[in-house]
Amino acid sequence: MILGIIPARAGSKGIENKNMASCAGRPLIDWTLQVATESKRLDHVVVSSDSTEILAHCAGWANDPLTPVTAFTRPDDISGDDSRTEATIEHVLKVWDDTRSENVDTIVLLQPTSPMREARHIDEAIFQFKTEDLDSLLSVVPSHSFLWQFGPTGEGVPVAHDPISRPMRQQMKQYEENGAIYVTSAETFGTKRNRLGGRIGLYVMPEEHRLQIDTPLDLKLAGEMLSWRSMAVA
Repeated sequence: MILGIIPARAGSKGIENKNMASCAGRPLIDWTLQVATESKRLDHVVVSSDSTEILAHCAGWANDPLTPVTAFTRPDDISGDDSRTEATIEHVLKVWDDTRSENVDTIVLLQPTSPMREARHIDEAIFQFKTEDLDSLLSVVPSHSFLWQFGPTGEGVPVAHDPISRPMRQQMKQYEENGAIYVTSAETFGTKRNRLGGRIGLYVMPEEHRLQIDTPLDLKLAGEMLSWRSMAVA
């Protein structure tokens, strides 16, 4: 079975209680719950959280007729600012194995801080993962950025480009993670203990799906974009 996992802890440095913050009139996490339950390829969705508020909120999605949602309580020792998402995935899989009879063969990680994805993106990513016989896959957007870093003595050093011979925008074949979708086989995750490993595929999304919520400005921009998208659909 294909299991969707939404990690949604209470803490956040940039925005207080970020996953429940209002975004286009709804809690931020709802935009991920909505597209996850609209997916035609996910069999079940688990929300992992240390927040009683988030866990109670997700109970309202439990009986979705297409894709049921279950909330698992996340232990405090894997809910801190420095906790890796992989620890959450491991915990979800352990609880699932202990309480459910269905065997998980594919894991789909959906971070609520990337609310711009749509259900079709999830389904297309899973389809690509299956048809290309990949071990893992991540969503990306085209990137036209020239990156720099500080060298040992403070001088500017280009990253992966030659500033003397800069490529044209249309010639740049590079991509940036947008944090929206990660697909991993259960076997690969069990071996690598990482969401990415083995033969990795790239699911390319349009540039307007780049936004990830880290700051209040990101939240405001996402709210405006999602409101516009909702009106356009209506």
